[in-house]
Amino acid sequence: MAYPLDENSPVLVNGWYAVSGDAAVEGSLVLGTNVNLILTDGSSLTVGGISGNNALNVYVQKEASGKLTSAGKVSAASFTQYGGIVQITSDTENALACTGDVSIFRQDA
Repeated sequence: MAYPLDENSPVLVNGWYAVSGDAAVEGSLVLGTNVNLILTDGSSLTVGGISGNNALNVYVQKEASGKLTSAGKVSAASFTQYGGIVQITSDTENALACTGDVSIFRQDA
């Protein structure tokens, strides 16, 4: 089961979360533990940044049209992207900072 993610979900604990439509989180999204994030087709999640010492796995649906935009640094133990669009617009050095692996897999629509 995936929990809906919206502007009232700034701290994510271990589990699956889904974004439908457009959602924005003011400030940073905090990874409480390992997080699996599903960007549904046509959805958009905008955050001020992402922080935590845990894994972030980003998945998309069939059309691979979901989008995650971070205006600040993305920091996690590991980051894995399975398709879709992830845009980090931080003006800091090391905008994507991970202590472990960074993996990006293309998903054809």
